[in-house]
Amino acid sequence: EVLNNRTTDVKMDHTETIGNNQKITVGLGQTVTVGKENAGGHDQSITVAHDRSITVRNDQTLKVKNDRMVSISHDDGLYVANDRKVTVEGKQEHTTTGDHISLVKGSHSLEVKGDLARKVSGALGIKVEDDIVLESSSRISLKVGGSFVVIHPGGVDIMGPKINLNSGGRPGAPVGTMQPSLLKSLSDEDSGSEDSGGANESDQTTTEPELNHMFGSIKGIDGIQSKELVFRRFTEEE
Repeated sequence: EVLNNRTTDVKMDHTETIGNNQKITVGLGQTVTVGKENAGGHDQSITVAHDRSITVRNDQTLKVKNDRMVSISHDDGLYVANDRKVTVEGKQEHTTTGDHISLVKGSHSLEVKGDLARKVSGALGIKVEDDIVLESSSRISLKVGGSFVVIHPGGVDIMGPKINLNSGGRPGAPVGTMQPSLLKSLSDEDSGSEDSGGANESDQTTTEPELNHMFGSIKGIDGIQSKELVFRRFTEEE
């Protein structure tokens, strides 16, 4: 028992081995500094043989001044109880090997400053309960084989080996949609609250869609919807 301050100064290496459990309680703040300069050898490595759990009761800030890589060998789950904002100043790439399922319960707004290109190897289905409006300042083209319909300011061009009006043909059916699984929030064991913010474990479906093993349920804004969703930069004084 130390009733006042204690200082330990090790001039060289320090190795400590504990054969069983270790518990450290800090009554106020804790600061850990690793290395004196941005160079090899001034690093920190943490290895956990089994599970690891971290609980932050207030805000958490992570600042990485260089690259950050995350490799997950199994599933990855993200639950955000409020808004989520993402700003990418460079290029963003996303690859999904399996299905990519997205559910937007509010409005979905997309603004593209350049070209928008989509290539579908299978069928493309769009089902709308209200109106569909396509407006172009140049022209709108529909083309199948050698037949086409072109709408432009000068008129409407229709070309095909045979044109049927009120006779022949039949409409197709749009491709159906899939529903994503919903994540529940992690319960706070210390608070004793059983409100998980989602369905109970027994109520959740056991068949989860594959979104490159990345699932997300967000109660609020999902994705980049506005120019105002821009993070401020960290300053060195922070």
